Amino acid sequence: MQLLLICLIAAAYQTSNNMVSPLAPLEAASFHAAPAVVGLVVGAGSFVPLLLAIPAGAFTDRVGAKRLLVPGLFAIVAGTGLAAGVRTLPALTAGMVLLGLGQFGATLGVQALVAHMPGRSRNDTFAIYAVAAAAGGLAGPVLAGTLAARLGIAGALAWAAALAAAAAVVGLLVDARTAPGSGQRVRPRASLEGAARLMRTPAIGTAIGVTAAILFADDLTASFYPVLLADRGVALATIGVLISLRGVASLTVRPTIARLTRRIDRWWLVAIAMALEAIGTVAVPLSPSLAVQVPAALLCGVALGFNQPLSMAIVADHAPAGQRSSALAMRLAGNRVSLVASPLLLGLVVAGFGLPACFAVAAVAPIAGMITVLRFQARGGEAAASSSAAQSAQ
Repeated sequence: MQLLLICLIAAAYQTSNNMVSPLAPLEAASFHAAPAVVGLVVGAGSFVPLLLAIPAGAFTDRVGAKRLLVPGLFAIVAGTGLAAGVRTLPALTAGMVLLGLGQFGATLGVQALVAHMPGRSRNDTFAIYAVAAAAGGLAGPVLAGTLAARLGIAGALAWAAALAAAAAVVGLLVDARTAPGSGQRVRPRASLEGAARLMRTPAIGTAIGVTAAILFADDLTASFYPVLLADRGVALATIGVLISLRGVASLTVRPTIARLTRRIDRWWLVAIAMALEAIGTVAVPLSPSLAVQVPAALLCGVALGFNQPLSMAIVADHAPAGQRSSALAMRLAGNRVSLVASPLLLGLVVAGFGLPACFAVAAVAPIAGMITVLRFQARGGEAAASSSAAQSAQ
């Protein structure tokens, strides 16, 4: 029952977040912001969570996941409502900061709850959770495009705030005993030392790195992907459908993960995901035709569908029980590095070389991630990582 409740929360707030993602760069562009400024606005929500990741993980390990989940959900409501209600570039930027803080807290809280869920393997529980999150990725952009066409961007953002509010109300019903926390205070220096030990665990460090790599490319959907397609005459509703196709593909493959990992090493699935993301990203600027855009969207969706739940399960499996929230927070911090760096760096590429060039540059990250996974496998992969983790725990 608790897993179902958590999945409902995840689906609702992820729908809200995925409504904001394509609308925010379009709203910033409507204020005649330069490409670099659009990148700054989009990345603003990821900067502060990056700084707070390690203390937030230690806090969650101490006080429990619900104490972070509920405030995070209400922060999403506040940020989205601000962006909808005050239509200026500074207000949009402030709203994105609040939204980013809330999304980080809610996601860490939800993932910590899933990591402590009894009765199933973590491959299974994270796959189930990831299906719910992917449902939000599917519904959000379609709702955003449809509502923006009828009500304008501000109206669509208001609906996103309402969905986040519903998730926050449901969040109050979560049983805090699922991931209650240890109650033990950890000094800041000890938190940093623990984070360093976790990063030195080969499987954890590799999983965090490759997740950041795939998100560097995938974050184009929240920055220059809708801008490029709109510039080439693709309708807003169609852009929303294309982004949602990524969610369809992601949602479709995630229920197969538990079965696939019983037959195929999960690291090989991660490597395949990296290759698919690179191919799909490079294909986007080739043509605005749906004959190109639909397969590209599906490839990127499959890539994210495999990578996200597998990387969460790997991190949770290789972290000590008392540090699972800290390890998951570090994974989210790695994601935030990408979500900050991607729009900022790619904004500079766009300013210097044009919109198509940023897609080629973005594809370099998942290619590097694929190479990293292949090297990890060559060194012994999961078995070597498990041995190393066991030795460091002694």
